[in-house]
Amino acid sequence: MNNINWGLLRYALITSREGSASRAAMKLGVTHATIIRGLKKLEDSTGTKLFNKSPSGYTPTEHGFKLIQYSNEIELLMNTWLEEVERTSELTSGILRISTTEGIANGFLCPKLASFYKCYPDIQLNVNTSYEFCNLTRYEADVALRSTNSPPEHLIGKRISKVTWAIYKSKIEGSSENHWIDSIDKSILPARWLQELFPDAKVRYKATSITNHIEATKSGLGKAILPCFIADQDTKLEKVDSLPDEYCTHLWLLYNKELKNNPKVKAFVKWIYKQIDNEYI
Repeated sequence: MNNINWGLLRYALITSREGSASRAAMKLGVTHATIIRGLKKLEDSTGTKLFNKSPSGYTPTEHGFKLIQYSNEIELLMNTWLEEVERTSELTSGILRISTTEGIANGFLCPKLASFYKCYPDIQLNVNTSYEFCNLTRYEADVALRSTNSPPEHLIGKRISKVTWAIYKSKIEGSSENHWIDSIDKSILPARWLQELFPDAKVRYKATSITNHIEATKSGLGKAILPCFIADQDTKLEKVDSLPDEYCTHLWLLYNKELKNNPKVKAFVKWIYKQIDNEYI
């Protein structure tokens, strides 16, 4: 019991946060079986039951809850140390962790990265694509690149561009123009346009992923509201109409104030600003 592995504690911590072993596995980039084995090993080594499992997920026991509290404190201390290391580092090399979405990573970031590596060949970019903000204060990422109109107040950064949206349909013959592909997340401003102006729209398909919306549209399932910087590049899509300017979103580059002077963060910030040559992408 005197040699508890931090990796196993982290399995318990993330399982508690996510509510299930499968979501914890996705968050940590390991298999579901690895999480289950890790939790069992932790319970065996401590001699106590840490979680109650039910159809709704994993709930910490009394001892498990205490362990999660202490693990949170350990994580904060470790992250404080890591941030101190990052602040004092003078090297533009090593790993830079970026939190963004699939659409921004594939449609905006990747096509431009060749120029980044010409300038900074020794930086490795680790890109986490998710539609939820990574918790930068828990050191899950160094930089966030997001399309939003309400960035978290505790982060610093800059609005670097407007993102325009439009209605698109498939160019394939026989594609449906009477049905819509919609977003599950109604907090997205363009998704509210459809809900507000066409509340009786015939929605055939819903998803959270913009890249999935694009594939569904190309297959002919219906029309969709898509970001122009991605959809305009796809030859299988046809723009039907543009959304009004008030339904634009904004592309933000965000990071913790503690990392403002970190060489890798400064390098990425400097490079990304050079990629935006006008107000819109």
